[in-house]
Amino acid sequence: MNNKEYAEILQKVVDTLQLKERKNGIERECYLVSLFTRLEILMDKHNKSSKEFTDMSNHIKVIKRLSEIILRGGNPEKVPFLLSIINSPF
Repeated sequence: MNNKEYAEILQKVVDTLQLKERKNGIERECYLVSLFTRLEILMDKHNKSSKEFTDMSNHIKVIKRLSEIILRGGNPEKVPFLLSIINSPF
């Protein structure tokens, strides 16, 4: 797996989630779907029997859930913490 590319995509997810003021919600959600698709494609290129694949798969599920929480306007005080989880792969 290309860890650098994975980390770059994670950073773009975080950056996109922080763009609340500059982008409308639908545009931001579409871009996030695009980023999640890129993560899935990157994951599909990886050995599916490895522990790293399992960890990556679980991390992507967590990222998606945290992104939903942030997009739905969760507690603003917790947003920086949630973003730090997204940006800290397994």
